Amino acid sequence: MKEKQSQNANVLGKKYIWILASLLFLGLFIFIANISSLLPFEQLPVQIVSACLEAVVTAIITVFLLKAQTNEQTEAELAKERFAVLFAKKTETYDAYMNDLVGIANRGTITKEEFLKLVDDLNFKVAMYVSDEINDKIAEQLDMIGNNHDPKTIKTAVFNIAQELKTDLRAVL
Repeated sequence: MKEKQSQNANVLGKKYIWILASLLFLGLFIFIANISSLLPFEQLPVQIVSACLEAVVTAIITVFLLKAQTNEQTEAELAKERFAVLFAKKTETYDAYMNDLVGIANRGTITKEEFLKLVDDLNFKVAMYVSDEINDKIAEQLDMIGNNHDPKTIKTAVFNIAQELKTDLRAVL
């Protein structure tokens, strides 16, 4: 216990030595200025008050600037978080849609029910995230699949749809 107190006293003594040294130099400066008449002491109170007011104004301006910076950082972090969530949902939706398409492309055939499901998924799931232009391009590819059940046409259309979705994901980044 006594060791801690003596250590604290040593640390406090080291901390306060700079304060004491600064006060000593300030006193020495004032004494020399008074003797040599470098510092007009009749204006000293006015100078002290003006220095204090300058410090207060500087502190207020600093607080406002720090608050503005903090608000900008908070907004940027929120936008980044929203982007991450949106990108994750987009990727998840596109992945599920592509899994259905790849299954059909691997089989080389499509049933009417599968085609209608793909169209519904395009209109109600994928369309939430893609632009109208990309949605129209994907719809054209689906029409090609629906009109021509040739395995080569299906694979080509699935590839084109994958390219459109990849383009959309890259455009976001």
